[in-house]
Amino acid sequence: MNVKTQAADSLTVYELFILAITLIVMVLWLIFFLFSIDSQTKSITIVLDSALCLFFLADFLYCTYRAENRRHYFLHRGWLDLLGSVPVLLILRPFRLARAIQIIKKITHSGKHGVWNLYRSDISSSAFWTILLLTVSMLITASLLILHAEMQAVDATITSSGDALWWAISTVATVGYGDVVPVTDNGRRLGAILMTLGVMFVSVLTSYITTKLFILKAQTKPKIDEKNRPIMKRFDQLEQELAEMKQLLAEQADRK
Repeated sequence: MNVKTQAADSLTVYELFILAITLIVMVLWLIFFLFSIDSQTKSITIVLDSALCLFFLADFLYCTYRAENRRHYFLHRGWLDLLGSVPVLLILRPFRLARAIQIIKKITHSGKHGVWNLYRSDISSSAFWTILLLTVSMLITASLLILHAEMQAVDATITSSGDALWWAISTVATVGYGDVVPVTDNGRRLGAILMTLGVMFVSVLTSYITTKLFILKAQTKPKIDEKNRPIMKRFDQLEQELAEMKQLLAEQADRK
């Protein structure tokens, strides 16, 4: 198998998800450092970035676990992945580009239709990662928009980055505690859109996870060891012989 085929085979939908999250974080990084934004927008940018770092830390652990030579991985690229995954410190985020470049190389080696073929090969997994990406993107966008729509309004309850993110998460999850609610028309429109999309996205994610759990349970059912099969077969024979003996005794009793 040539290098190109190996690279194409190693590309996964999960890695495309990580690439997309990296690009989103870099957009937040550019907004934070290159644009003149108010303190509340800076605050919510830091909060969102720190939340997305959980994906990066999980990805670092995943890469470490999957690496054939973990020491080589850490010295070659792992330390960059780890540094780029530290929450709050936005200045370190460009270190995550090392992982992004690696994934982009895999996409390049996969050929013209490599990504499309990858999606078609495992539709359920592709749908899961796509919906998860859309959900994350929706939370980020909604948090930024609702904060700017509400924070200057009279009697506003969404006035901080924490309020905005809390409202977005509870709305997408269709929980709706009611402790923070939009009071402006634009905020309510955004809430209606968010609730509608949240019902669809959360349903897909829940269905996927439930299906995977059922499959995992079916695959991990205790199986009879091959060595024990002769013993089990002998037990079946004894059970059959006992049944025959009971039948003979019953017939003899009837004759008497």
